[in-house]
Amino acid sequence: MISELCIYILQFGTLILFSRKIEKNKTLNKKTNNFKTVKASKKLKNWLKKHDASLTVRDKRYDYHFEDDKECRWIFTIELERTGHLSYTFNFGQSIAEGDKEPTIDDVLCCVQKYDVGTFEDFCCEFGYDPDSRKAERIYESVEEEYLSISDIFNEDELQELDMEYRGIIMSDEVIY
Repeated sequence: MISELCIYILQFGTLILFSRKIEKNKTLNKKTNNFKTVKASKKLKNWLKKHDASLTVRDKRYDYHFEDDKECRWIFTIELERTGHLSYTFNFGQSIAEGDKEPTIDDVLCCVQKYDVGTFEDFCCEFGYDPDSRKAERIYESVEEEYLSISDIFNEDELQELDMEYRGIIMSDEVIY
């Protein structure tokens, strides 16, 4: 299931995963017609705090973000920094449905590359890309670059912990109103 979600991220943009996560973890309260929301923010905020790190929105613009975008979307410049380590600044394409709403910590941390995808051939095999595709190669290079930048800030164990926190949130039945 996670691989299918990762493919979705790489092919259609990072917030598609976030949208699917929320759809999976929201249940309609029939009495009030309100949705229950997953307790993600607190866990991921605590993870950042534990590792003396922060996420900051530095800028935003309205443009095409992904190669195949047919509509413009808001693109936020995000800085992930950790005291005593390098920082990483990157662009985050917001879901078109979210408009100009700033991405949350959950949005961003669920989408950063938390593990090494291996060789280009490994990447294509795992995510279903054609190894002869130049587009697949560009995506691989972007994913690899992101992972290397993130791993300059957090070690492998910390990234694995972040991944487990996020997976725990996806699979959790804990909700708040």
